[in-house]
Amino acid sequence: MMSHITYLSYCLISFFCVYKWIRHIDKKERKYLKQWEKEYVEAYAEIWKEQYFLRLAEEKKLKEIAKKMEEEKADQKERLKNVKIEDEEEFMLDYDKHMQKAEETLIKEEDMS
Repeated sequence: MMSHITYLSYCLISFFCVYKWIRHIDKKERKYLKQWEKEYVEAYAEIWKEQYFLRLAEEKKLKEIAKKMEEEKADQKERLKNVKIEDEEEFMLDYDKHMQKAEETLIKEEDMS
């Protein structure tokens, strides 16, 4: 009977000691995971914030480029409206001469191929 009580007390003491030990390990692990999650979220938040503002800067720059291109296009249209050909005959002769030169260059390139 005494041996049964000894075994039972030994089992109970072992059970409580192991329980306390596992609980201690679990608390450490939870603290570690909590800290790791916090660092991960902070790092991810910084990366997200940086990428978000980079995207906004890119969009702003693209809008500025598009606006500049529209202004250049409008300016070019305006300049083309103001172009006047004084001597149309001379212009046509010059145009034909350049066109003929371009055609000859194409023919030479085709022959070389």
